[in-house]
Amino acid sequence: MNKEEILKMSKKEIEEYKWDNNNCNNCDDCNNCNHCNDCDDCNHCSDCYNCRNAKNLKYAILNVELTKEEYEKKIKELKL
Repeated sequence: MNKEEILKMSKKEIEEYKWDNNNCNNCDDCNNCNHCNDCDDCNHCSDCYNCRNAKNLKYAILNVELTKEEYEKKIKELKL
């Protein structure tokens, strides 16, 4: 999975890619994370969506880091 593929994905495609699973929503076993959604077992991450076993990621979707602008645009497009 690369940045270009992530940016082309619809919300449904990202949710279907979902892995098993402060200011986080629907996160399991995450520590010291902020503004993350639907993540599992992440540590020291910020502004992430649907990441798993991630460490120190920022502005990431499916464990792929994006620029702040790319991330915000994609999250807005996904209506999250």
